[in-house]
Amino acid sequence: MSSQYQYKGNEESHQPRALERKLHYEKRDLEVLKAWVISLKTGAYSDIMNQPKGTVGDDMKVIAIIRNKEVFERWKKTDPIVVLTDERIEHIKSGHLQDYIELGDKIGEAIEYPSYILEDVKNHSSAMFIKKITETNMNVIVKMKIDGVDADDLHSSVITMYKLGEKTLKRLIKKNKILYKAR
Repeated sequence: MSSQYQYKGNEESHQPRALERKLHYEKRDLEVLKAWVISLKTGAYSDIMNQPKGTVGDDMKVIAIIRNKEVFERWKKTDPIVVLTDERIEHIKSGHLQDYIELGDKIGEAIEYPSYILEDVKNHSSAMFIKKITETNMNVIVKMKIDGVDADDLHSSVITMYKLGEKTLKRLIKKNKILYKAR
């Protein structure tokens, strides 16, 4: 046994940091999986590509499950289920109609499989899920539902969505904290 694993005293209090991180990730993965299973059982989530994931209420649909560990490290008690309300769809259409027509069916994909996740410096309970798409980028802003803080919110929810050029993307990356970058 190497000396780095020989401990004196209470072994439990001297667990290697890597093991603690691994256990943290496994626990968080289990929580995401539980949320996904619950949404499957209730019919709120379907893994069919670019199909609506299901209706939660009269005016909202589950569109994605947050899968990135980095999000859960930043917001410890985040609800992994992301909804898109009819009101937010109208908001997106009113400000970014062409973007919605071109990329609206990819909002869930941008959240589940982003190229970048940035913490919004202006609103610390929001994240930017950025997806690189042929010749452009898509930015989906999600308000995180944090247990114990956002009692009125049912789930994490999409705030807005729009296309980004490379110059704007570079500015956002420089200005905001990178939580995740795809390889």
